[in-house]
Amino acid sequence: ADNFGGEVDRMVVDEVENVDGVRRIFFTKDQPGVDGSPYPGTLEGSRGSALDHIGWDVPDVAAKLAELEANGVEIVSKPLKSGDLFTFAFVRDPWGTVIELTDIVKDGQFSHVHVVSDDPERTINWYARYFGGEVAHPMDVPTLWAIQYGPVVLVASKSPAKLAPTMHRSADHLGWSFSDLDAAVERMKAGGVKVVRDVFKFGVTNIAFVESPEGVLIECIQIPIAYPEEVTE
Repeated sequence: ADNFGGEVDRMVVDEVENVDGVRRIFFTKDQPGVDGSPYPGTLEGSRGSALDHIGWDVPDVAAKLAELEANGVEIVSKPLKSGDLFTFAFVRDPWGTVIELTDIVKDGQFSHVHVVSDDPERTINWYARYFGGEVAHPMDVPTLWAIQYGPVVLVASKSPAKLAPTMHRSADHLGWSFSDLDAAVERMKAGGVKVVRDVFKFGVTNIAFVESPEGVLIECIQIPIAYPEEVTE
């Protein structure tokens, strides 16, 4: 919140940052995984996992990078140009999550999550099949695949490296909300999706966890008010 804005709140025992309706929830690192697996003893960052980084769109990448550097934030790369399309740079938070800065929209908002795989077209179509949305190429870049979910874009690109699952990493999981979670999970089961934890009650909320073929842990929730299906974490 100090470096990227938003309102800090508490949800049960976990800290929450809310920007433009998108919630980032922060858990303690040493808790068990959602499958009951113990904390491995080391908190690895996002890079090297199937969820490579998250992103903010800022009015001026160089100016934001200078501000973050002055605040002691680790700089991963200086500003780079993607042709004439946009400028981008990368920083890393203290827990290892890589954050991309871009100036595509220049609105200063949380903009995207970026997953990687050996076949990004297959990956993005998997998300479209189970979480909806229209597949597109951002800015007509053929190597990038994406789906817009509310204010957030899910981007997929190619990585030849062997990727680690996201559970127990600094960026542990993504999340979508559903109006009928039982039906959504049954449809995923029928399609062969790995269910890490079947539907359970958490207060008044129904929750389940599934995993993408590349190892991205995904929380699926249903809360007792009408929510669109959108990225929620």
